Amino acid sequence: MEYQGHPSWTLWNVNLWLSNDIELNTMAREALEHGTKDEAAEELAEKLAGKKTPDGAIYSKKNLRYALGGLS
Repeated sequence: MEYQGHPSWTLWNVNLWLSNDIELNTMAREALEHGTKDEAAEELAEKLAGKKTPDGAIYSKKNLRYALGGLS
């Protein structure tokens, strides 16, 4: 089910936080400088393992890879 033009609420929410939180955004951009979108998603998933957005969305590799698409 689409949410705000994204495939799901979870993907939208992780994208929202990755795009608007300066610390997360910087971390994501640095990860993209070191490799591909897949490699950056893997790196971020490891750094954010077990963490969720303040709204409760999981920072999974899949969710992060989707969100990175808007930054690359």
